[in-house]
Formats: sequence, structure tokens, C-alpha cells
Amino acid sequence: MDAFSSPEFVLLEWLSRRPGLFDDDVPSLVDDASELGSCIEKLTRLGYTVEAHPVNGVRLRDRADVVDREVVEDALETENLGRTLVCHLLAGSTNDLAWDLAASGAPSGTTVSAEYQSSGRGRLGRSWFSPLGSGLWVSLLIRPDWPLKMAGLLTLGVGVATAGVIASYGADSGLKWPNDVLIRGRKVAGILTESRTEAGRISVAVIGVGINVHQEEENFPPELRDIATSLGIEGCRVSRSELLAGLLNRVEKVLAQEPEDILRNWEALAPGWGDTVRVEAGEETFHGRMTGLSDSGALILEVPEGGTRTIHAGDVQQLRKG
Repeated sequence: MDAFSSPEFVLLEWLSRRPGLFDDDVPSLVDDASELGSCIEKLTRLGYTVEAHPVNGVRLRDRADVVDREVVEDALETENLGRTLVCHLLAGSTNDLAWDLAASGAPSGTTVSAEYQSSGRGRLGRSWFSPLGSGLWVSLLIRPDWPLKMAGLLTLGVGVATAGVIASYGADSGLKWPNDVLIRGRKVAGILTESRTEAGRISVAVIGVGINVHQEEENFPPELRDIATSLGIEGCRVSRSELLAGLLNRVEKVLAQEPEDILRNWEALAPGWGDTVRVEAGEETFHGRMTGLSDSGALILEVPEGGTRTIHAGDVQQLRKG
């Protein structure tokens, strides 16, 4: 596991287990003096208060809620997901790191986490706000061998699992098609699925999940404060390690379900059926009543001109209830 996780993360994880205490028994990945100095410099540059003493060793002065692989492993109930857990301090995008691991033959279930993403991706080329230590920024590498037409069910299934683990902390979570998890109408989590196919089947997929955990309202950029929330804002006190384990446990169970069960569970968590909405799909805009999901997870609209339209990708905005 350490062979893949970055040395600066390994040091941070180790220090976070004993905050405020000096220790000179540093992890083997960072026991070289120059490597240790480089790791401390990176952590300090990001704002962690790391102190080094020539006799007593190194300490992290303040507590930090770091994704701890030992805590995650102890709480895992999965067969594959998270059994290979790769953690980084910094990442451009955890999805990119997961694709690199996929190319090198990493097993299905490999999970990549980062304390901070500088270029986190959302759907339709948007960015995802991923500040240091404030959320769960992870990517799941799976090799599902599903028919290509079922690709949308990966996003929906992970959405069901994400809403479920958030609800386990007492939050009233719901889903918005196709990839948003909401609390009180504000976005608390999002999902980005990327896949590659062979002979009409999904040979490998990387599913990115971002969950806002510790942010306060003032931590969000002004343009997000009215539309985003976090578990902390909603009054939930959460360990990111336990949240990750709970997420992985639920994702593996949900994705093992029959497609019709995934669809039924998703629809049950999504308010607004029968509402009139506007859908922006590329250069086209549609209006209609949301009536359900297709077998592939596409959104079905009852349109004013009569009949229905099936939407495979787009942004949904509510216009009128009922």
C-alpha cells in the first residue's frame, strides 16, 4: 500500500495519529533525512504546522482529520472496493491518478484519495471545488464488464450509495438527476463517471466522488454559497476515514444489485417526479414533466407537444412543482 501512496501523505497520516506529540520513529518511506525535509516543507507550505526537533523528532502540532488507511481498512466490509487504497496529499485530479493506475494493471476496487485536488473535475467539463482536508475527494477504479448501455447506472448506483451514507449521519439527503446529492436543495456531493469500452462492454470505469464534509459557508467561493452545503454546515460531525469506509461498503452492495433495483432505489431518493423542468442538453433546451427513468438511467420527460423525450445528458432546473 505504501508503495503507491505519496511519502508526504504517509508522513501526514502517521503524524495525525499522535497530534502534539514528538516522535522520531518516522515511517520507512520518509526515513531519509532529505526526503523527510522535503515532506515537511510540502506539509508546511499547505498550512499544516509540522515541527521538527533534532532530538525529539517530528510532530504535527494541531489535530487534522486525515483519511487514515488503518481506520478505513478496519471498517471495510467489501470484497474489492478499497482493498487497495492509494492516498495522496496533493492531486490534480484523483480520476487522473486512477486512470494511471488502471493503465498499469491495478485491480478492480482500487480507490484513490487526495487531501487536496487542484483540478478536480465535475460533469460537462466543470471544475469541482476541493479544498485541503475539507471533503472526501476519491476515485473508484472498477472493471465491471457491463453492457455499454448500462453506463448511466454506475453514476446512479454510486449516487444511491452516497446519499445513503450521508443519510446515516442524520442528514436528509436526496438525489438530482443525473449526478448530484442534495441536502435542503443544496449540493453536498457530486459524481463523475468516466469509462472505456471493448466490444460494446464497459471494460474499466473510474468513478469520482466528491463529498463536502468540513467546510463552513464562508469557506465556499461567493458563487457557491447559495447552492452548496457540507455535512458540517448541516450539523453532522464526521470522520472522513469512517465516511470513506461507509461509502465503499455501500457502493459495492448497490452495484451488485439488479439494474431495476438500482433504478427503483434512485427514483425513491429523487423528489420532483411530475414537476415541470427545463433541461439544457448541449445546444438544445427542453421543457417537460419528469416522469421517470429509462432502463439505462436516462431521464424521461413528458413534453408539451405530446409524447415523451428521453434525455441522456443535461442540466435540469425545476420550473414548477406538480
